[in-house]
Amino acid sequence: MRRAVFFTVTILMLATGCAARRQPLGAAASFRVVKASESSYTLAGPEASAAPVELGKLMERQYGYVAGRGYIDVLPGMRLSATRAYFRGDGKEGLQSYLGTETGNWVWEPPRFRWAGSEAAPGLARPAGTAPIAKLIGSGRRKQRLYRLFFQIRWLANGRDSQRGSVVIGAPNAAALEAASAALMKEQPVACGARLDCIPFPALTTVTVDVGVTVNGDARWVPWGTTLRAIAPGDAAAGVSVVRQHGAARLLPVQFDADDPQAWLFPLLPRDRVEWPPVPGGDGPPVVERVAMSGPGGTIPVAFDVRGVVIVESMHDASVRPTAAMIDPIAQQLQADFPKAIEAMVRTQFKPGVNDAARDWVIARAPKADAAAALALLRDYVNVNAAALLAGTAGVPVQAINTGPTKTPGLAVTMIENAGHFPQLERPAEFNTALREVLRGMTASGR
Repeated sequence: MRRAVFFTVTILMLATGCAARRQPLGAAASFRVVKASESSYTLAGPEASAAPVELGKLMERQYGYVAGRGYIDVLPGMRLSATRAYFRGDGKEGLQSYLGTETGNWVWEPPRFRWAGSEAAPGLARPAGTAPIAKLIGSGRRKQRLYRLFFQIRWLANGRDSQRGSVVIGAPNAAALEAASAALMKEQPVACGARLDCIPFPALTTVTVDVGVTVNGDARWVPWGTTLRAIAPGDAAAGVSVVRQHGAARLLPVQFDADDPQAWLFPLLPRDRVEWPPVPGGDGPPVVERVAMSGPGGTIPVAFDVRGVVIVESMHDASVRPTAAMIDPIAQQLQADFPKAIEAMVRTQFKPGVNDAARDWVIARAPKADAAAALALLRDYVNVNAAALLAGTAGVPVQAINTGPTKTPGLAVTMIENAGHFPQLERPAEFNTALREVLRGMTASGR
């Protein structure tokens, strides 16, 4: 039986990017990506006196971001999005008291943060006494010239209750901003007020940052650090171009060797313009990237001959929908220091002593993964309605390997003992045997 399967994925990608036409490198009045050595690339500015910057240091140069410090500078044209989870009462009842989430958006357009609207869960009723999310950035704190976002800082709510969450600090100049940052990192919890102009975000609130770019004439928000490689189709390399603002109004091209994949890996900045011509017969970026480009809730139809569905290792009730309260703490740790947090997470996913070689193999590679894609997939987990997805598979068999107890009718579960969250790596022989048996059973059913 031929079935149309629709993959729905929502992705917030934090990558790095820029683009350029295939023009002679070194042309005047342009930004240029230059291969300095076999393993090193730099971005050179249009001024001859400006020293080129290694691509690996662009995040620090452009956003002030250094892994481990836990902050980035908010540049003009960037958007702050705060997603707050609400619970009934004190929230001690756990998921039973969960009400939903609300997201507020602000765009930094000096001299103020412009309110850019909000989205909320359908039918959301905020707890009594909770102010609308638009009030998180009050009009009285929109007067500074520079702002910096700290992902995780301990601050005082109401001058007495210590909370841990995101905080935006403001200052009139660079020196004052650095002084305020040093004081903030040294003395916690932080008290916002006359001595420190800051915007604290309450507990259970995740703050993300996007940059506004134009892609093929359409305005789009992409996570800070997104690369050209993350959004432009590789099969259109010869025609991909980026134009970048230089100074108050001048627009200059960004040049790079389009035949060199490593030359595509530098961050897009606010107001960059990316274009490429239609690709005859080309599929464009990989499916995940195409879904990301389509925006939240993006759907790409793909036709398959569906014979069955196998769920591998969810380790919880596959029919239970996760919540922001479950995901936000993990996302905040990853956003603050991705390499450190992802290594710690991987260590907890493997059962000690079962296959330490496989664990170490993943640990060596995980910190080098695309942090943007990882965070995006994690945050989108709250949008996964497994029960609805499973219900949509009516007519084909559904089985699971190493999935916890589930209320899904007819879902058969095969357990592999003495394994953690990576049974396919920890016990590959047992996993392959289990998978073959599951697939054999589906084939025997005649589907």
